[in-house]
Amino acid sequence: MQAILPHYCDLEISDGTDHMLYVGAAIDARFSLFHLHSLRYEQLRAMCDGARACLDLSGTENFDGDLVKVSHLVLVQDVTVDIFHDEQTERLFDVRGSRDTRYEIVKKRIDKGIDAQTRQRITQPGMLTIVYSTDTEWREYHQYLRYLLREGWIEKRIESGTVDALQGVTGLRYARVAVRLQSA
Repeated sequence: MQAILPHYCDLEISDGTDHMLYVGAAIDARFSLFHLHSLRYEQLRAMCDGARACLDLSGTENFDGDLVKVSHLVLVQDVTVDIFHDEQTERLFDVRGSRDTRYEIVKKRIDKGIDAQTRQRITQPGMLTIVYSTDTEWREYHQYLRYLLREGWIEKRIESGTVDALQGVTGLRYARVAVRLQSA
């Protein structure tokens, strides 16, 4: 993905793996919306590739699929985030500002999010879940899903709903699709 445009990728590993992409004109002056859209699509495709690898593993005899359930989540952030290097925590990236703090709160809690109507977790094993706030974000990511479907990465059926409020954060919606097993 660095071939598209230089960017920073921050990885955090806890009970899952978070990988955040940071891109913009402050990092590379050639930045354009084309680059942003290309990176977002490639991130989704990479997540589908990871989901396929997990699905392939679950079919092997040495892997207990009942013990390990893997789901895949993308949190869409369509506003600018200010990043900086924090000397005290030695984190390469941190965010600042109330808007950015909201993003951090959502990021830390969204994987436990539940559907406001069905009360089920929004993340499901073998599925790619996209969480977004606005219709504009949905239109963009719906187009990416159409590309992924055409390339054989995902199934056609898109499930969607509203995420139950997360400690004062409301208005989040989600869409999820099943990732296809790699064809033989």
